[in-house]
Amino acid sequence: INPEDGTEKWSIFIDSPVHSSPTIGEDGTIYVGTIDFLFIPELYSKLFAINPDGTEKWRFTVASCVRTSPVIGEDGTIYLVTDANNLYAINPINGTKKWEFDTESHIIEEWSSPAIAEDGTIYVGVSEDDFFAINPDGTEKWSFATGAVWSSPAIAEDGTIYVGSFDNNLYAINGSYPLAESPWPKHRYNLKNTGRK
Repeated sequence: INPEDGTEKWSIFIDSPVHSSPTIGEDGTIYVGTIDFLFIPELYSKLFAINPDGTEKWRFTVASCVRTSPVIGEDGTIYLVTDANNLYAINPINGTKKWEFDTESHIIEEWSSPAIAEDGTIYVGVSEDDFFAINPDGTEKWSFATGAVWSSPAIAEDGTIYVGSFDNNLYAINGSYPLAESPWPKHRYNLKNTGRK
């Protein structure tokens, strides 16, 4: 939408409803996920990469809903969590999977977008009482027992990770590094949640 007068610049039809907020890459690529409630193979949920002119760059298909917003690491890697409670690392050039981390949560609904620390650690909560720290290679660093986590974590300047839980607690978890200075390291971009660079 044109910010000056509210007119449409472009639109693109992407198969299924969009639930997640868009994420914007360093080159202006827009990343957004879709939800397939029917689980029809032709309409499986996807992460779309859209060029700034509104054309499709690529799509990454998952057999689960995408309610969360993706985040972007310092090397451009896209990190995405789905309702199957899996964390995917996706190549920004061609949309192929780098790796997949299975949280082994059995609740099929996920609302927590990841956050990335300066050392590349990816933090994410799941809907079955756990909060995870994942190394950049897709291996588990540690996990912390919480209630169900639907909120997206925030990382303070001193490395402390803050996350809310369905057990009525706000947790402050010890970390070592502040938020990454990447193209889009957390939901709504930065600690002020401006949603813009």
